Formats: sequence, structure tokens, C-alpha cells
Amino acid sequence: MTITIVRPSIIGCALREPFPGWVDSISAAGALYLLGGIGLIKTCKGDYDVIGDQIPVDLCSNQILVAAATYANSRMMHIVHSASSSLNPVTWGYSAEVVKGYWQQNPPEKRIGACTFKLEKNEKILKIGQKARLVPVIAFQKISSLVDSTEMKKKSNKLYKALKRAE
Repeated sequence: MTITIVRPSIIGCALREPFPGWVDSISAAGALYLLGGIGLIKTCKGDYDVIGDQIPVDLCSNQILVAAATYANSRMMHIVHSASSSLNPVTWGYSAEVVKGYWQQNPPEKRIGACTFKLEKNEKILKIGQKARLVPVIAFQKISSLVDSTEMKKKSNKLYKALKRAE
């Protein structure tokens, strides 16, 4: 029996097939890029200089087909890595710039804020920034209580919960 394992790194959107940018689910780095694009996440823990090994889904699926055909008649187990960092390294900094550029060129209709998408190595600085984002929301909650507006209270609480989940 032939056993071939294909081990992809982070699977990203399609490079070419079925069309550039295609994804069938929002997960891994794609979820981070989407949340950054709608302005829910402004800063996340990361290092601009570290390689963020992402492989387009169409290249990964093509590699699975090639590996299956290549090792179909083998009696040995094969492990194939589907990654890009050794031949075509992409840093998280480059990914952040591409994502930020895309969302600035194509801002979504429904968003919480503009896409800034920053990476922060220092955990303490990251936490301070996350708490600072809550200040206007907490002020909005206080104002909604003062004016006793049920609609404003609902909106401020919804926004507060969304930002807390994004921490």
C-alpha cells in the first residue's frame, strides 16, 4: 500500500486557479487579514522580519496531485512538504503591506474602521494598544447611559463585545 503525506505550511488564497485571491473559507492568516481589513484588528503580535510561510491553495492542491502520481507505485511511505520559505520567502511585514494596500484600495462597505494592520513584537505594548482602543467605546457606553437611549446602548455593547473578542 502506498502512503504519501503532503504537509503544507499555512495555506493561503489561490495564486491562479480558479482565480487569484480565491478562498473557500476564512481561516488561519486569511481570518487575520479579513479582520484587519474591516478594522476590527489594528495590531497583532508579530515580527515584520519573520518569514510567514504561506502557500497558495492551488499550488498545494497541484502538489498533492503530483505527489499522488509520482509515488503511486511505490511501496514506501513518502512525506512531501508544501511550503515556500526556502525558495520564495515572504515575510510577515511584506504580507502586512500587501493586505493593507489591498484594503485601502478596496475598502469594504461595512467596516469598523480603516485598515492599519500593524505588527507588534512587544506583548506589553500590544496590550496597551488593545486597551486604548476601548476608550472611545467605553465613552460611547457612558453617553448612551446618560441619554438613556436603548438603541445607543445596544450598539455600544455590540461594539464593545466585538473589540473584546478581537483582543
